[in-house]
Amino acid sequence: MKLGLTLPSFVRDPEIPLGVARASEDAELAAVFVYDHLFRVGADGTRRPALEAVALLGAVAQATSTISVGSLVFRAGLRPPASLGAAIQTADRIAPGRVLATIGAGDSQSREENVSFGLGFGTMADRIATLRA
Repeated sequence: MKLGLTLPSFVRDPEIPLGVARASEDAELAAVFVYDHLFRVGADGTRRPALEAVALLGAVAQATSTISVGSLVFRAGLRPPASLGAAIQTADRIAPGRVLATIGAGDSQSREENVSFGLGFGTMADRIATLRA
């Protein structure tokens, strides 16, 4: 069995997830993952900002040397396909053979993020079609 964990992404200090990634590598976990969200709504109703997933993935890839690094999951509708592909390829150059890239269509919990940043959300069929782009 291989074990991995999701890094804390809804924090202001990027050293927090980087420290968790390094500790995970020291503990010989198989992988660490970043969330692809723009914010989360806290229990008090306020927005908790997120560390941007592509940037965090690159930082984690650089800060570690053996552990696999990945996404849970990159949303196809947040970035143009060529941009997301280039970002994943760059992370793979930083961490050859260690990147686990996953891409999804998003779910109803993603609607508020997309709308507040001026991004379309569309129907489930629309979002699935973005995966083919």
